[in-house]
Amino acid sequence: MEKVVVIADDMSGAAELAGICSRLEIPVSFSIGFCTPKEGVTVIATDTRSMSEADARKEVKTLIQQLKEVGFSGLFKKADSVFRGHVAAEIEEICDEMDVENVLFIPVNPYTDRKIEHGEYFLQDISLSQTSFSKDPEYPIGSSNVRDLIGPSKFLVHYGSDLVDQLKDGINIPDAQSFEDMDHWLERSPKGILHAGSGAFFEAYLTQFYSTLIQKQSRAKIPFKGNTVMVLGSAHEYNKNFILAVEAEGLTCLGLHQSMDYQSYVQEAKKNIKDSGCVLLYIQEHKDEKGDPVKLKKALSDTVIALINEGSINELLIAGGATSYAIIDKLGIGSMRVLEELCPGVVRFNTDVDDLKITIKPGSYPWPYSIKHYMIQSKSVF
Repeated sequence: MEKVVVIADDMSGAAELAGICSRLEIPVSFSIGFCTPKEGVTVIATDTRSMSEADARKEVKTLIQQLKEVGFSGLFKKADSVFRGHVAAEIEEICDEMDVENVLFIPVNPYTDRKIEHGEYFLQDISLSQTSFSKDPEYPIGSSNVRDLIGPSKFLVHYGSDLVDQLKDGINIPDAQSFEDMDHWLERSPKGILHAGSGAFFEAYLTQFYSTLIQKQSRAKIPFKGNTVMVLGSAHEYNKNFILAVEAEGLTCLGLHQSMDYQSYVQEAKKNIKDSGCVLLYIQEHKDEKGDPVKLKKALSDTVIALINEGSINELLIAGGATSYAIIDKLGIGSMRVLEELCPGVVRFNTDVDDLKITIKPGSYPWPYSIKHYMIQSKSVF
């Protein structure tokens, strides 16, 4: 059986692709950092999006070297669908190590209405630079032009009218908005090309090249139960609106900001778990205070670890790749097993930490209604 490897630049992106494999009934392994690829798909989560460009390059280069030593059949590079992180730099390192000169990069996602038209990126028909991504605390988006978005690269970048029907040497970012568009370009992919991009593009990639990996499997759903913590490490509008909705229904939501006493925050979270069995933790915008996002995410992660170490958490739901990685890394988890994809991008895992199950989603994706209902009712609805 083929051994396909996915390298993702953050935890939530890796989880999204593992969920796609689960939905397609393809055997999937999920690892934090390097592991020897197994039959089917091996998804490797890194945290390179949160690193400096130099460190990200080093991390990816080392990872490719390790993978080459053990061998694999195919490679897909998962990148942020709105180009956050060190997209071009990581692609360059992979190409150098794999001796590849041709890249097909498609970041669009029909599930979330993300598309490229005439070389411009749109989210739900709004120019990307006019969306909330323009206020991203780490990678604010200042342009909707895909050449600007991918940034400096030693490769030629082809896009828009430069790409009609054939791919060229360098990084190809064609116009696309549907699975049919993605299939069109996959069918024109020459041998030895690197495929990179969104979760939706990965789904098309698997269907096009690795349909033989599909194995019909019967999976019994495991209901949500026990004490639950939801952590929102992303300030995306979806999460802000979710907080307002569940607070209105009586769920306790504890915001953390830079000037807050950390120990008091932890004790308040513990009290809510003891009293109600459910709490939502998030990074709060506080007056004119501009908090350090790295320090705040660390404090949020430390709070979750303190709750888990008391053995009081059964379900952990996390929005945001960097926050997910920080928590899972501190727990010492090296791999997880996919339980189910609740909806595209929202994936639940089993772990070896007591009875802990972890659900992960990208910060910019919405929670499904069933999760909102579960948090409010504190009982299984799955």
